[in-house]
Amino acid sequence: MPEYIKGNSRGADSLVAPFFSQLIAPQDGSDSHSPYPALLRRVTDRADRLATHFSSRESFSNYQAQHPLSPVITVKIGREVALRRRDLSRIAEQEKIDKLDSEQPSEQYRLLAMLNYVDAGAIFPDIPNLLQLCELDDLHNYYRYDGAAQAVIADQWGQVMAYIRNRWRALTGEELADGRLPVLSELMRLIAPVPARPAWSVELHSREARRNASTILRQSWFVFRLERLAGGLVD
Repeated sequence: MPEYIKGNSRGADSLVAPFFSQLIAPQDGSDSHSPYPALLRRVTDRADRLATHFSSRESFSNYQAQHPLSPVITVKIGREVALRRRDLSRIAEQEKIDKLDSEQPSEQYRLLAMLNYVDAGAIFPDIPNLLQLCELDDLHNYYRYDGAAQAVIADQWGQVMAYIRNRWRALTGEELADGRLPVLSELMRLIAPVPARPAWSVELHSREARRNASTILRQSWFVFRLERLAGGLVD
């Protein structure tokens, strides 16, 4: 039986060789099926894009204006900033920024993203989202002997922890102590209750009734005109 070596399947049956070649471990120690190289590229790509586009007011303004989805992104940024007034007040106080509330929404959003109050990947599709802590932990263990990778992973770990603390403060009004993560029982209390049945408010119900009444009147007038027209034709 011929010996199958990586990169050499001469003299082997073309249908059998692929099977045996999969049984031999790669000699270079690489894992072609590992998800971690792709995850590390996401981490480094996110860091590079944030450094390039979010580092200054001018770079972010140009990035937003030249983005293919600029009109949609501008609307999303406006909506996101409108929900973050309390966070913006906190940023203005901590960073000693005067008149932050009068800044353009794009600059307010840039600061929110750089200080980990929002995840830029939620609005910009070309920016990878933050990884989950469990993914970062696995990535840290996989690249434990790679100093450059460890530095990038540690940087995003700090971003994720800051994001969690900011979201916890926004939801509960309390500070999350360093090194502590909320337990499941605490998170369950923050889930919004599900209504027993869908229902309209009185205002919406009356608005729909007025709209239906107007439609019925228009339809009645149209039927009346048709009847008159039909009667005239018959006569």
